Amino acid sequence: MFRLIPREEKFFEMFHDAARNIHEGALQLDDMIQNWKDPQASAKQIKILESRGDTMTHHVARKLNQTFITPIDREDIYSLSSALDDVLDHIEAVADRMLLYGTQGSTPESRELSRIIRESTSQIVAGVALLGNPRETD
Repeated sequence: MFRLIPREEKFFEMFHDAARNIHEGALQLDDMIQNWKDPQASAKQIKILESRGDTMTHHVARKLNQTFITPIDREDIYSLSSALDDVLDHIEAVADRMLLYGTQGSTPESRELSRIIRESTSQIVAGVALLGNPRETD
């Protein structure tokens, strides 16, 4: 279909990149908690991913300010971008606090929680992927 003013569809790609970045952070946290070999290095890697996530969030906001017609409501784009950023902020906070409080290892409960976080972020990636390509309904 021809459009006089094109819609910017790149937002879905940016959301998908952010979701994959979140999942990488969750994988790093899970590895940190499950193995507890070098928690400082894991926390540092999570910090790098969180910083990348912040950059992605700023990029979405910049693109939103430059786009006349968006594929979904502007408020929804901003809310989703912020919510995705918050997930990685919380993952980073967990890693930081474990080091700050001098945690010497992980417990069975923390290992189970890190597994749940990892699986949840996998579902975030899958859900965000559907935004640009909704499945056919039966």
